[in-house]
Amino acid sequence: MKFTKLNYCQYLLSSQINYTITNLAEHLSNISHYKINYYLKNEKLTPRLLWDNVKDLIVPDEDAYIIFDDTVLMDTWYAANNLMLYIDSLDKVYYCPLKTNRLVGDSFGKEKYKNIESLEWSNEDLECGKIIKIKRFPAEKKVKLFRVTISG
Repeated sequence: MKFTKLNYCQYLLSSQINYTITNLAEHLSNISHYKINYYLKNEKLTPRLLWDNVKDLIVPDEDAYIIFDDTVLMDTWYAANNLMLYIDSLDKVYYCPLKTNRLVGDSFGKEKYKNIESLEWSNEDLECGKIIKIKRFPAEKKVKLFRVTISG
């Protein structure tokens, strides 16, 4: 099966929660994460092109709305320091899960880096997020980490 622009647009329209390449590949037989990634790296998919492919499928409703923003969603596959710092340099907001073995610090340099799964979470942290430093990020660069439990 060949992966096409139509496949990608339909996925973006139908997915309500998880927009990652990994999730898409899990829902397509004979299409791997690598094949989708290769396609997206080599195909020019602009917001205009996406809109042109889906606008006829949108049903107007006075109680509905569409939000367009500059947020970047990515999966752990892309959560590399250099990519996160690049997106940050573009003044974009990004959301990505981090693997539990990722080394981070929440003591502002008073303790060694530790695995995310070793962090302690107060009730306030769970509700509002926790400011951390990811190992190998510039000293002044902190990010807000949220703990999200996913059932499935």
